[in-house]
Amino acid sequence: MNDNLHNLPLYQKALELLQLTEALATTIPEEDPFLEATKGFMLENALIIPAKIAGAEGAGLYDLKMENATLIRKAA
Repeated sequence: MNDNLHNLPLYQKALELLQLTEALATTIPEEDPFLEATKGFMLENALIIPAKIAGAEGAGLYDLKMENATLIRKAA
C-alpha cells in the first residue's frame, strides 16, 4: 500500500475506529438476532470507511476525491 496513505491522519483514525468496532462487536451476545444484525451493520460500516478513504486518496482527480468523501459521509 501507499506509504502516504498510512501517514494520513484520517486513514489512521479510520483504522482505529475499525479496531474499536471489532473489539466492541466481540462483546455483543450471539443469542439476540437483532443485536447480531446490528453488529453486522457496525462492522460493515467500519470496514467501508477506510476503503473509501484509500480510494479517495488514490484518486488523482479532485472530483473523484469529493465523490468518495460524500460516500464516506453517507456511510458514517
